[in-house]
Amino acid sequence: MLSQDPQVLPPSLKLGEAQADLAALDKLRPRLQRLQRLAERGADSETALGSDVMRCALDGYALLKVAGRNQGLEGLRKELGTRFAKAPRAGEETPAAA
Repeated sequence: MLSQDPQVLPPSLKLGEAQADLAALDKLRPRLQRLQRLAERGADSETALGSDVMRCALDGYALLKVAGRNQGLEGLRKELGTRFAKAPRAGEETPAAA
C-alpha cells in the first residue's frame, strides 16, 4: 500500500530497501523450513540409532549376567554394571550415608 502513494513517504523510510528485504525473506523461509524438517529427521534418526545401540548393550549385559558366571567374566559384568546403576531417588539415603 505504501508503494501506491510514494509521494507521501519521506525518503528516510527507504521503502525500496524494505521491499528488497521482504523479497529476500520470502525466498529464505522455504529453505529454512526444509532445513528444519531435515534437522528433525536427523534427530529422529539419532534417537532410533541410539535406541538400537542401547538395546544391544542391555541385551549383551543381560547375557554377561547369565553366561558370564561360568566364563569367568564376573569382574567385567560388575564393571559394566556401574554404567547401569540407578541414581538414588530424592529423599532416599545412599548406602554410604546410612
